[in-house]
Amino acid sequence: MRKVLPISGRGFLLVLPLLILVSCNSDEAGSPGEKARTEQQPEKLELVVKNAEPELIKFCPASYQRNEIPAGLKGTVIVKVLVNQKGLVDDVKLEQGLHPRVDKDVMMAARRCRFLPGRKDGELVDSWATLSYPYQSK
Repeated sequence: MRKVLPISGRGFLLVLPLLILVSCNSDEAGSPGEKARTEQQPEKLELVVKNAEPELIKFCPASYQRNEIPAGLKGTVIVKVLVNQKGLVDDVKLEQGLHPRVDKDVMMAARRCRFLPGRKDGELVDSWATLSYPYQSK
């Protein structure tokens, strides 16, 4: 018999392929033969992450075209990225801009970021994540 434990969050994502063996020492076994089979073949227990947001695994910094950006500019650009089931960015939306050139450079960098995909009910799903890029001109 296989038992599935629903788990929320990413903490156990790295052990998904790992099957944990749990020995069954039940006093409720019907016959001595059944109890012996239970002790010989431990029950397999699989951990499944039920719901999780995408998790950033590779952040790509922006390369700014500083000659097109006014001096003294300082702030943060915030973008939302649509992460597909493979962990790649399919779409980028600007949530908070700073300057058109900085915004463009940030959006290009955000497309190169990589994620662990989001999950819903244990299945990989496309989902949105938010990235912040602080900027300060030199």
